[in-house]
Amino acid sequence: MRYSITRRSLRICSAAALLLCAPGLFADLIQNNPFLPPVDGVYKLADTCVSVVCLGNISIGNFQVIETAIAGPDELTRSNAKLTANLFSNNLGNPGAFISPLVLSGQVNITYFDKTALAQSGTFNSQITFFDLTGAFTGPTGTHTIEAKLNPAKDSLGVTSVAHNGNGTWLVSSSFQISSEISIDGGTFVPGPGRDANLEPEPVYYAALGGVLSLLIAIRVIKPKRNNAT
Repeated sequence: MRYSITRRSLRICSAAALLLCAPGLFADLIQNNPFLPPVDGVYKLADTCVSVVCLGNISIGNFQVIETAIAGPDELTRSNAKLTANLFSNNLGNPGAFISPLVLSGQVNITYFDKTALAQSGTFNSQITFFDLTGAFTGPTGTHTIEAKLNPAKDSLGVTSVAHNGNGTWLVSSSFQISSEISIDGGTFVPGPGRDANLEPEPVYYAALGGVLSLLIAIRVIKPKRNNAT
């Protein structure tokens, strides 16, 4: 029995590949309101090594707004948020042996400067004014607590843009340079290198669609072709 790949199958392959890569291709977040911080997006950061550990695949998201208010010319926001990452040992400043997944939760405050209305569109200089996330992980020597907070010696500044999309949705783009420090088991806070945090759409939506298309590929891409030879 021979197998063939049809044009339709190739189109399905292309669509699945596009959706699986979509968070990287479409950096702007599409949401149905202009409000900040963007609750349907995540900020992605490069790997960071601090003290005896390294964090990889870092995302800050799951924003749950506690309070937002206009104070003078600025918008002030307080939110609960989560940081997810993979935790590794620190091998001379590079990720070493994998230790465990990591989830930290806590409060993140952001100020959007010269934003005088909650629904205002535009481009705003922004600053993370408070950042304190805590959690725990299990390593070779047992369970340890970990806390990440802003480095008070450096400002964590960025730019956030909100633009009406013309169809009842808004495009949000945002980036910060975050300067943080980490403490393990209540020890001294150790500053880490500044890291760019760039907003991306939450990947769950694209992964689900990509998974459906992948299933279609498995069923339809390679289809048996009958051999007419007798």
